[in-house]
Amino acid sequence: MSRYPLLLFCLAASPALAFNWGFLQDSPANRFQKGDFALMRQTLDTVLEQAPDGEAREWSNPATGAMGRIEALSSYEMKAMPCRRVEILNRVPQAEATSRFDFCRTDAGEWKVVSRPHRPRPPARP
Repeated sequence: MSRYPLLLFCLAASPALAFNWGFLQDSPANRFQKGDFALMRQTLDTVLEQAPDGEAREWSNPATGAMGRIEALSSYEMKAMPCRRVEILNRVPQAEATSRFDFCRTDAGEWKVVSRPHRPRPPARP
């Protein structure tokens, strides 16, 4: 079983992801309450492992009002590792953010972030 080395959330282990979630400290994820992060993590794991490119999965926690959407944008290979680019939208009351990340699966079966977050630019206004 893989482990998440969490600086920010100190949550339980996940079967497929292992990376530092500190890059989320200035995002709505920093305002997550009990259960929110676990739901997001579970959805991300499912997207990385199972979703075809172009497919999105959503999660929500009615108890806290937090929700998110994770879309598999593309799959590729880097240094003989399978990789995925995903777009992650997280929303909590009073805050929302969307970022894109690249993850690659190591030989140990762990997904690791291999790029800094890319924030999509808002559409140009006419």
